[in-house]
Amino acid sequence: MKKSPKIFSRSRHLLWLWICLLACLTVACGQGSDNSEIILTGTLQGAALTENPDKPLLVAVLPDDPHRPLATPALADVVLMVSADKTDYSFRLDLTESGLAPGRSVNLVAFVDMNYAGGLPSLDAGDMVGFFIDAQTFSAAYELKPGLNDGGNLLINRKIYDHQAWLQFHLAENFGVVPSAGENVLVYAVHSQGLDLAARSVDTDYVVGMASVVVGQDGPPYPLDLLTAIYTGIAVSEDPFGLDDLRLVAILDNAPANGRPDAGEYVGFTLLAFDVADGLNVVANRIIFPGDGFVLPSP
Repeated sequence: MKKSPKIFSRSRHLLWLWICLLACLTVACGQGSDNSEIILTGTLQGAALTENPDKPLLVAVLPDDPHRPLATPALADVVLMVSADKTDYSFRLDLTESGLAPGRSVNLVAFVDMNYAGGLPSLDAGDMVGFFIDAQTFSAAYELKPGLNDGGNLLINRKIYDHQAWLQFHLAENFGVVPSAGENVLVYAVHSQGLDLAARSVDTDYVVGMASVVVGQDGPPYPLDLLTAIYTGIAVSEDPFGLDDLRLVAILDNAPANGRPDAGEYVGFTLLAFDVADGLNVVANRIIFPGDGFVLPSP
């Protein structure tokens, strides 16, 4: 799987939330580096960078919360945001005075304000976005360590769409491994092009939604919001909004129950693909956990 990022309330609320967020923040760059500091660096990639040299290019850090989809940061969550260097597309965030200690996990988000018209940048429909997602653990969490942290290459390859599409789904209750009340299930909406069930693998570029639900507490039916940021390699209908050929993939988060996928945890899925439109979409197929070898492999 690739690193991308793809990961992140309803879609319209997300757009206005980001506008307010960016209007309230000051773009800043950290200075200095030694062992007492926490510095997060990396580079950005993607055609949107070279094709839009006049547009703002920004990188933001948020504390990771496994119970909150990556695409729905609250106003108070952003710890620091900086402008990336437009000559080599590198970024450097000094988190020393941020209140984030070594061992804390964060989310890393970068974007190009494609429709920038002056003033403070904002993230809305038409903008290009990239998120950090670990291709081995399938997690958006980046664990900080003392000193220099390498955020790697963030590929800005997702476009923001103005939609309010969301799903309601059920878990099978009479087939295979049946999750018990109180257990946590991680669920991902994935375009079928990025899914290989035989290899138990998902290309993170093709993830278009994610949720963490507690069995019997959050449903049924269980909710899952689609991301407003969708990979440019996926065909999207814009007016009206629509996506075709999606599947749900789930992980029974119990070995250990930590809000993230781990080797040996059961993998579930919907047998048939489905299409979505704007608004509520009820997924007819239930998610099944076959057991019998359908577990996450070791990295």
